Amino acid sequence: MATTATPSDTTAEVSRRQILTSFTSTQDDYETRMGTITRPLATHIISSLSHTLPHSPHIHDNACGTGAVTSSFLSQYPNGKVTATDASPLMISALYATIQRNDWNSKVSAHVMDSQSLNLRDDSFDASVLHCSIWFFPDPLAAVKAIYRTLRKPGVVAITTGKETPLTPIFSLVQDQIKPVSPSIGVSGFNKWAEPSTLIELLTEAGFGDVDVSEIEEVQWADDLEGLAKALSGNFNIMAGSWSQEEKGRIAEVTRGVLEKGEVGLIREDGVEGTGRVGLTWRMLLARGVKP
Repeated sequence: MATTATPSDTTAEVSRRQILTSFTSTQDDYETRMGTITRPLATHIISSLSHTLPHSPHIHDNACGTGAVTSSFLSQYPNGKVTATDASPLMISALYATIQRNDWNSKVSAHVMDSQSLNLRDDSFDASVLHCSIWFFPDPLAAVKAIYRTLRKPGVVAITTGKETPLTPIFSLVQDQIKPVSPSIGVSGFNKWAEPSTLIELLTEAGFGDVDVSEIEEVQWADDLEGLAKALSGNFNIMAGSWSQEEKGRIAEVTRGVLEKGEVGLIREDGVEGTGRVGLTWRMLLARGVKP
């Protein structure tokens, strides 16, 4: 089992803005860092909407990143349509390349847009998905109210947040070896999003009914320890914030060492050390609500 990601009261915090800003400067490795977990999680999200969507639905992939939700949706609903938005031009550029590669021009439109002030028509979508992103918003209620406005009745919103992820506990062990004098680093404002009550209150205040929160679980797989350490250390370099370049230069090697010790819930696909894929479990909250 992966160790809980809840940091202690003495945790030093990296701001959400720091991490969000990093996405616009490190998009090239985003798929390595996050795509290997956001894409399998997206499959669960779309499957959870199957009993509510019409035959040829139109959804909003909100804060779409590189298009995990879009890809999963079109694999399950090849006749569907997607409007994808993200505040990062580089993320939209990456998704646009995917659109061209898959010949999705008639199915997907992509736009640079702030989720808190959507420039989209009222009553446009059958569903809106906000996947692993709401914790970045200065005003999450504004974002959810914008979703409410742009959904048709009885449209469905789906929002995911982290309940137990491997990032903070593993980074704490890495930091102990590189910069032990500092308190363990976390990310400001993330803890409350591990609580179902936060999502229930938010969706209810925005006007949604039939609100429910469930848990979904997936494994972030890599071909070997080297690949898994690379995926994690890409995020850790962001979390390290103002560390020196020398300290950041040690993160990948130390991360691999932490994984090799086997104290962080590491999963081996075939159960044998040195062979097969390796992974870490992510546990997420999935909140859904209906526009009445």
